[in-house]
Amino acid sequence: MPGSVSWRWSRPTPRGWTAFGVTGTTVGMLVIIVLSTHVQAVGEELMFRSAVLPAAASWVRAVRPALVVGLVVSGLGFAVVHRSADPWLFGYYTVVAISTGLMAIISRGIEVPVAFHVANNVLFTTVNTVMADGEAFAIDRSSDSGDASLLILGAVNIAMVVLVWLHERRARAVSSR
Repeated sequence: MPGSVSWRWSRPTPRGWTAFGVTGTTVGMLVIIVLSTHVQAVGEELMFRSAVLPAAASWVRAVRPALVVGLVVSGLGFAVVHRSADPWLFGYYTVVAISTGLMAIISRGIEVPVAFHVANNVLFTTVNTVMADGEAFAIDRSSDSGDASLLILGAVNIAMVVLVWLHERRARAVSSR
């Protein structure tokens, strides 16, 4: 119809980092990040580390192979749910999932992987929000959106697993005295 106004929502086009900028959109996004990120991270950790990992591990009788099966199945499931067509991003999501799975096993609980997942997501979304020049940002998960720089983030995940292991080893040594 001529002269009519049509309202249509569309996803923001992935733009990458453009410039530091703070607008009403930035503030709104930061409020959403603070209010919702922990809920999403807790949900994913409960699903993949508290449900999928032990369920998949139960398919195998021997303990170590069961842990490997549980970690691989839950890790690949986590990566698939994040819907990345890029092999680098898919690999990174798998490393995140296996790392948080190891944190859950080592710490004998879900609190450590949840804390790591929340911190990771808050940092990621906050940096992307303030570097979008005051605009909304979209996560680009298409082909060719990732690169070898994700190896650095993967190394950070592995370092966190080592830190959790060292902390738990020390805590158990102190409690056994």
